[in-house]
Amino acid sequence: MWYTLALFIHILGAIGLFVAVSLIVLAFVRMKRASTLEQVREWASVADLAGKSMIFISLVILAPALYMVIIAWGFTTPWVMAALIAFVVLSLMGATMNGRNMERIVAMAQAASPGLVPDDLRTQLMAPQLWLAEGMRFTVLVGILCLMTIKPDVLFSVLILVGMLILGIVVGTIAQRSAGRVSQKQGIV
Repeated sequence: MWYTLALFIHILGAIGLFVAVSLIVLAFVRMKRASTLEQVREWASVADLAGKSMIFISLVILAPALYMVIIAWGFTTPWVMAALIAFVVLSLMGATMNGRNMERIVAMAQAASPGLVPDDLRTQLMAPQLWLAEGMRFTVLVGILCLMTIKPDVLFSVLILVGMLILGIVVGTIAQRSAGRVSQKQGIV
């Protein structure tokens, strides 16, 4: 019974994590399309709140995951090791790269005078590393979900995560380029 309860909490945490990441991506898209600083500030606050909630959500995911690994799977199970390593890497990436980008955007939006979006803020919103990081985060999370569902061996665990990482780079690159074209069509950049 405790395993089933832990699994339920773990799945709720995973749903919460996908919601938070989706809100961040939506906020970045809306900030890129914003024509006024006020619009950027609104969406920056959404992204900031979603980003900060990920600390709690990560604990909701990790605590029952560790319980289930200890009780049923063991840390040497290939898909468990791969998923745990990927989760830790994503957490570190979120706390460093993604977190710093978001803090910089929020600070710039708060410091700027009301009106049109300043060029330096627009440049930050168009930064390729921002979009690559979000693309990789989302697709690697899908990869972790795949690992937990199909429970593959070492080779397929690595192939799934590497494949999702490559897909994330492609998705992030396409998102960054398409957002740049939208901004140019609107006459923003």
